[in-house]
Amino acid sequence: MVSITTDTRNLPEAQRLIEYMVERANHLGPLNLAIAQTMLESTKDRFDEQQAPDGTPWVPSKAAKAAKRKTLLDTHHMRDNTFSAEATDKEARWGTNAVQARLFQTGGTIKMPSRKGNVRLRENADGTLMRQSRNKNLARFARANHKRARSVAFESGAYNIQVIARPFLGLSKRDQSTIYDLTEDYLAPGGA
Repeated sequence: MVSITTDTRNLPEAQRLIEYMVERANHLGPLNLAIAQTMLESTKDRFDEQQAPDGTPWVPSKAAKAAKRKTLLDTHHMRDNTFSAEATDKEARWGTNAVQARLFQTGGTIKMPSRKGNVRLRENADGTLMRQSRNKNLARFARANHKRARSVAFESGAYNIQVIARPFLGLSKRDQSTIYDLTEDYLAPGGA
């Protein structure tokens, strides 16, 4: 704890200012909430900017390249629906509860086990498999209510999926400057 002792009896304006700043410093909830909400928006912006907090560009995913879209923004679900911000007098917190977030943040390997099963595939009236319009080598899956369908057994071997790290949580230099500015504004007389 920091202790400041000063004689301000002859400086009433300075005394009021010091008392004000001490009072504000003892109630940091509003400041921490402003920091958490601002950093939450900065974190979400990284999905549009496609870069880590340190400014390093994300490596585009193969799926994003093929679909001509941005990486980690297939449905926008993680960015738009899983992040939250909260604060107390002691801390500002922001982040996501998405289970895949850690893997996206740090990278890693997903180990897919071998598996067996059955799939329902649609049939034409003559009993041949119905094909996809874009790729004639691929059959069309059948819903449970499709009457012309056949069940086909499949087997898949084990394989690994390597996920490249695409950090989005963290503080950029701009974020640090923003936090400094928010703090300065909060502690200033008449501050936010």
